[in-house]
Amino acid sequence: MPKFEQIETDISDNILTITMKRPDRLNAFTPQMQGELIDAFDHADANDDIGAIIVTGAGRAFCAGADLSDGGSTWEKPELARDGGGRLTLRIFESLKPVIAACNGPSVGVGTTMQCAMDIRLAAAIGTLRFRVFSARRGTGSLLKLVPSSHRWHQSGTRMDLLRENLRSRRSAECRICSSDLFRA
Repeated sequence: MPKFEQIETDISDNILTITMKRPDRLNAFTPQMQGELIDAFDHADANDDIGAIIVTGAGRAFCAGADLSDGGSTWEKPELARDGGGRLTLRIFESLKPVIAACNGPSVGVGTTMQCAMDIRLAAAIGTLRFRVFSARRGTGSLLKLVPSSHRWHQSGTRMDLLRENLRSRRSAECRICSSDLFRA
């Protein structure tokens, strides 16, 4: 597994743990992070010693969505011309290994949509956990139309409409968005 800057990988007991590693920015998603996550999934699929993948965030958040630190010019960057979060979500969906989200805190935009493609979603048993999806200019709204048709989301029996509201971890488990709210961050 190569070394990355914005994610950290660890293989233990045949499980690859991928940690988004930008805690100072609540693990806000960047084009570089997108590339690193896709590379990590590619390496995991090619490695027969990896039996499952866990994705989590460093610090107090899972992923705060797209990094908007450049303000209005954020979407003018050529590397953001296509929906990177959508490409990542589709790559996760195509993974040959079971993928588990260990959602340790707030999850917004791409942080939530990427979890839709994961086989199991575990939410931290903390009162401040939020799942939120915005119909953003870049793809989140259109991705919501695709995700319900995925077998992984369909099996949960939950409508994507629920992600248009803030959900605490216990309610997300009740709505079957998460498999459990018992994960300890």
